[in-house]
Amino acid sequence: ALLSVEVSLVSTVIDGVVYNCAFVRSLTQRNAIKQQTDELMFALENASDAIYIYDRAGTIHYANPTACEALGYSRDEILTVSIGDLDPLFSETSNLAFWQEIGAKPLYKQTQHRRKNGSLYPVEILASATHIGQEDSVVVFVRDISERVRAEQAIRDSEEKFRLIADTSPVALLICDAGGGQMHYANSRAGAMFGFDCQNLPASQLRDLLSGVSVDPDVIEQVVRGQMLMNQELMLSNDQLLIWVSFNTSSFTLAGNDVQCIALMDITEARELSNQLSYQATYDDLTGLVNRREFEDRLQEVIELTHKRQSDNVLCYLDLDQFKVINDTCGHMAG
Repeated sequence: ALLSVEVSLVSTVIDGVVYNCAFVRSLTQRNAIKQQTDELMFALENASDAIYIYDRAGTIHYANPTACEALGYSRDEILTVSIGDLDPLFSETSNLAFWQEIGAKPLYKQTQHRRKNGSLYPVEILASATHIGQEDSVVVFVRDISERVRAEQAIRDSEEKFRLIADTSPVALLICDAGGGQMHYANSRAGAMFGFDCQNLPASQLRDLLSGVSVDPDVIEQVVRGQMLMNQELMLSNDQLLIWVSFNTSSFTLAGNDVQCIALMDITEARELSNQLSYQATYDDLTGLVNRREFEDRLQEVIELTHKRQSDNVLCYLDLDQFKVINDTCGHMAG
């Protein structure tokens, strides 16, 4: 096996004879340390996160290329600035508190960094205290979280838009577990319809909620099992509630979980209007009796049943003498 060594030769003359004295030192450990150092520097220089080292005074002693690029400084420039130039919240008081806190354990936090051009961007940092020579230093790993912050803000904006639309909707909305019925969301219309605070959902299952308003048990089972219902008209009733609703359900996946959305639209007014129109089309407003068209329809039904059942029926025609004179002279209300 070959061994890396360092050799020093010293020549001397003893009794007229020249001797060479060789001092041999193994380089194995030194080479191993150098290799580890080279590997560490390669990792630091090519890391995707910004890394820099500074001392208690805030002077930066090292910054990798990612840090220089993110902050907009050259390698020489960044070694002339202090941590106070990067951290907009830096002060003597905050620096003292930082060193007191980081002495016990690595410190993680989200903050902002200032670029060379003065613009700020959000970062998360992981800082660890260390010693370089006789000097206290801190190694900081910095990750730019601008994209994450924008994505989180977009999610919050989307949630706010959904909540605004849902809470101003005339449709009562409930979201619950598919197949289980544990409720996760109810808009303000649902809270008003069922009589609970939508910010504090009742602990009961959807089954209990619908049972409390006298929904057909068969329908409840269909809903709990996740079956789709479209425009099914149901009456909801209890001591405080008596309305007709159009019942609709749909299932979808939310955050990896199967959930079910129940939409209930109050159609009481529309149903009453429909009943009123049906009554007006069938009955005479003045007498309250069926009108001629309805009479003829019912007469036709009787005739058809007579042929099927071979039954006997009687049609009576009643004439009131001079009744037309009463209507003509005194009006239909008097007649």
